[in-house]
Amino acid sequence: MLPLVGFGRSVSRPLYGDLGRIKNLFEEKFYNIAIRTTHMKDFVKLVQGDKTVVEYTLEFDLLSKFAGDLVPTDFTRKQKYVTRLDATISQDLKIITDHGTLYKKVVERALIVEEVEQQIKKQMLRMSV
Repeated sequence: MLPLVGFGRSVSRPLYGDLGRIKNLFEEKFYNIAIRTTHMKDFVKLVQGDKTVVEYTLEFDLLSKFAGDLVPTDFTRKQKYVTRLDATISQDLKIITDHGTLYKKVVERALIVEEVEQQIKKQMLRMSV
């Protein structure tokens, strides 16, 4: 921050301005419109499918950078993430989270739910043999 001095008092302001604006300018310059549009379409179609929660989350985070207008807040980002997860994981997350749960916490809980569900499947297989 650079101090601004005037009328006998010092005021601080960020040296580089709004980081969000700078990021958008960078992306506009270095990612052409076709690439950004493709990534946005990929984001709209993204579902977990056969991916692990880690794989889905990595792809979700990458593609969501190109779809900022679709997920402008942490709440909308979280909602989009949960609704596109595997149905059983999504259902469990809806039970164990609330509207105030941050996206980061939802991801952590999704990883735990996936692990628990894998353990249950293994136990069911052992019991059926």
